[in-house]
Amino acid sequence: MTRSRLFLLVALPVCLVACLPAGPPPPGGDGPPAAAPETPSPAVPEPRLAGTPLARALAVALADTPVRDAAAAGEAAAEAALSRAGAAFRPSFNIGLEASANTAGADGVVPTARATQRLYDGGVARAGQRAAAARRDAARADSGDSLAARAFDGVTAWESLAVARQALRVIVDAQDRHAAVAAQVEQRLAAGAGRQAEALRVASRGADLAARRAAAEGRIAAAEARLAEIFGHVPAAVGPLPPAPPPAGGRPGAHPALAALRAETEAAEADLARAEAGARPTVFLDITGQAPLDDDPALGAGLRLDYPVGTAGRQKAAVAEARARRDAAVARRALETERLSSAYRQAAARAAALTREVAAARAAEEAAAAALADARAQLRAGRADIVDLLDLGRDLDLARAARLEVESRQRLTGYEMLRLTGGLMPALGLCAAGCGG
Repeated sequence: MTRSRLFLLVALPVCLVACLPAGPPPPGGDGPPAAAPETPSPAVPEPRLAGTPLARALAVALADTPVRDAAAAGEAAAEAALSRAGAAFRPSFNIGLEASANTAGADGVVPTARATQRLYDGGVARAGQRAAAARRDAARADSGDSLAARAFDGVTAWESLAVARQALRVIVDAQDRHAAVAAQVEQRLAAGAGRQAEALRVASRGADLAARRAAAEGRIAAAEARLAEIFGHVPAAVGPLPPAPPPAGGRPGAHPALAALRAETEAAEADLARAEAGARPTVFLDITGQAPLDDDPALGAGLRLDYPVGTAGRQKAAVAEARARRDAAVARRALETERLSSAYRQAAARAAALTREVAAARAAEEAAAAALADARAQLRAGRADIVDLLDLGRDLDLARAARLEVESRQRLTGYEMLRLTGGLMPALGLCAAGCGG
């Protein structure tokens, strides 16, 4: 029998052992760790804003953004770490060559094969997989948080452009009214019935409107640049944001940042369990095969016990470090919960105040419009000064601009509350891009 055939006879059973599944863990012992159960996601709010021009534009923008690429890379790394942690109880197989020589002059190279199966490690592998699974969940939540932050940036840029365009239309309307008044003043001057002071006031108001228009056009240009940065272009259908639906639950518990911190806390707990289990022995089953120089192949099997000796100080330090990291993770989660809760309470208070501000701004605009209409009637009856129309028109313009500004803040506050409660992406129907739950 040739040496290669002998080696095949030895290596074949070793390969079969190496390919066998690890099997269930023994009662009370350790074994292949099962995947850690994921934290159940909160109820997904109804996608009431799905299909709107804003949601469609955001879906396209989020599908092609470096933020998404970075998030996907983080998730892939976490998945790979989980797969590596899950391989701890899979058998390993090694083949090699062993060279030997002795004083009698006999030497040679002997093929060898070894299969090793971990049987017990005190919970180290199980804790490692729990930690890896938790970090996978944290990576997913971080991904959702990054995409939600990008989406909220898109929401604010969208609204900024919409309200800037509305403000420009107010100024253009004011310039049209101003042109009509200026024409009447010129006619009165030509007829000898006007005064030069009236013409000067009209010219002053015209210059003021021109400056305000230039500023408004500058704000539009800046808003368009920001929108193009996020969306890749300026969408054609930009208008005021649709009203945000009320946040589900009314609390920030579903925020993806909190989901990430919950998962990080679970990972830190698993790391602590792994450090504590490091003081326990590890048991291996080794099966070795060797094709010797003579005609008798060698095959052996045995249990191997690895037990750390003289490492009490290092082990105690590792446990203390893991416990400190766990406590730090718990503290970070508590701080972020308080921060988000405080931000939500402030946003809710602003929303209540803005409801009153919007009502007051609309009433002020109506009053200014009524005053201007009355002045026009008085002018037709010959009982009012034509220049008074400029003052009353300016009051109407300022009231209209104030109403547009406060309505914009009200809409943005609604979306901010959605963001703080983790409901922005579900409400927009963008969970396919990643909600982080």
